[in-house]
Amino acid sequence: MRNQIHLLSAFALFLLITYLFAEEYVPSKQFVIYLVVMLVCAVLPDILEPPTSRWHRAFFHSKRCLKCVLVLAIVGCAIGMRSGNYTLLFAALGYLVHLLEDATTKAGLPR
Repeated sequence: MRNQIHLLSAFALFLLITYLFAEEYVPSKQFVIYLVVMLVCAVLPDILEPPTSRWHRAFFHSKRCLKCVLVLAIVGCAIGMRSGNYTLLFAALGYLVHLLEDATTKAGLPR
């Protein structure tokens, strides 16, 4: 999938989250920071494993990595609830958007 699709999906998810939980999770002073973190992490798997290399869809596109990022999202949410800083959660959500979209392609995700 192209990076533009990953960015658009991450942006749409970010807007949905800010619409639903604006006061609690996305204070105005951190809005831009969370958005940038989420967008960067939405294309991070393709930066780490470029589509032009033979290593594309290795570990950073795998189901194992997906499980690790899910745990990271849960930890990020727990830390955010205590500290009010949801940077880790938005980073994990951006990465998850990428992996879930790639999972729907013909190639899918490797083990």
